[in-house]
Amino acid sequence: MKESYSSVDKRCIFKETFNDEQSVNRNGGTVSGGIFKNGTWQSNGGSISFRLPRTTAITIRLRFRSMVQTTYSQPLRLYKNGVYLNEWSLSTNGRTTVLGGTNYNNGISSNEMPTTTATKWFEYTFTKNGFPTYDTLAVGAFNGASFVIELFEIYAGSLTANEIKLLYKNKQNKLLNKQSNLLLDLDCTDGIIKDKTGLRTLTNAGVSVRKNNNNFVINSNAVNINCESDFINVLPVTVCFWIYSKQPNNLRSIISNDKFYIYYYQRYMTMDSNFGIPGTNTGVQDPINTWYFYAITRQGTTGNYYRGTTSTTPTLTASPYNSGTPTAGTRNVSIGRYNNNQVFDGYYNQIKVWQGILTQEEITQIWMSTKNLYI
Repeated sequence: MKESYSSVDKRCIFKETFNDEQSVNRNGGTVSGGIFKNGTWQSNGGSISFRLPRTTAITIRLRFRSMVQTTYSQPLRLYKNGVYLNEWSLSTNGRTTVLGGTNYNNGISSNEMPTTTATKWFEYTFTKNGFPTYDTLAVGAFNGASFVIELFEIYAGSLTANEIKLLYKNKQNKLLNKQSNLLLDLDCTDGIIKDKTGLRTLTNAGVSVRKNNNNFVINSNAVNINCESDFINVLPVTVCFWIYSKQPNNLRSIISNDKFYIYYYQRYMTMDSNFGIPGTNTGVQDPINTWYFYAITRQGTTGNYYRGTTSTTPTLTASPYNSGTPTAGTRNVSIGRYNNNQVFDGYYNQIKVWQGILTQEEITQIWMSTKNLYI
């Protein structure tokens, strides 16, 4: 009989989604430090311990990302009678895990654990028959970088490869609705420029805010975002924003580092993955002094532009193609200019960067929730 997500989910005997310390305590967990935020727990040197159910076969599932890029760290350990044994721990050492059973990374069977990259989420699952009677599992940051942990589950028995793929696929379909999947949420609707995710440090380079009907917007020049170099290069990615251009022609940068570039050229919205290899533009020239909503997706060498106004829903305008393979940039992300040049002349706000490809329905939901601010 073909497995279904619901049949696999019924085998889950423990689940923690890290809403707050009280919910963890109610679930039998013991919190020692860290910060709960947006449905995640940031370890910051702390840990959370859980009592393990008694079972001879087990599947453990953990979804996490590192706060910084690291070559070695441990987000998970198992104990018995307070004693930690190295052979029953997850290590992100760029080579192999050491959790003795069968290992899966992002739904694919593999004993290779990639170097933990800041901002990139990993879903790690392992199964084991004849599981020893360890009594405690701890998640946190052991031997290295702090982690953000979103999900921890235990299933009775050893799930099959197909069952683990079903769990991963279902999770991916739900991820985009979670705040934890936002890499950037630049906003100034209350008059203060900030990243609402709390992940980025913004430096104000002559940027000011301007009253626009019911809210404030960012008034030209640039916001420099100090962040890890691979921030905007995490693929797949979706970038959404509202923009109002006062400049009729020329080249004007919107969001970029040295390898990722979204810009206006002659009032055509364009995206490149590597400089010198331009992408296809929207094919639609935007009039000046008008608010537009854009959602731009990027996956590998392909992507889509969705374009809307305050009165028309975002529709698929073009599908850019770029023959160059995107590579990680090293320069901080800039918004509103590129490398002190190509300064955007106009206003923008609510720039959101998501890990993953938003559907047109999800893009429309974002547009619906914000359009009245620009009428």
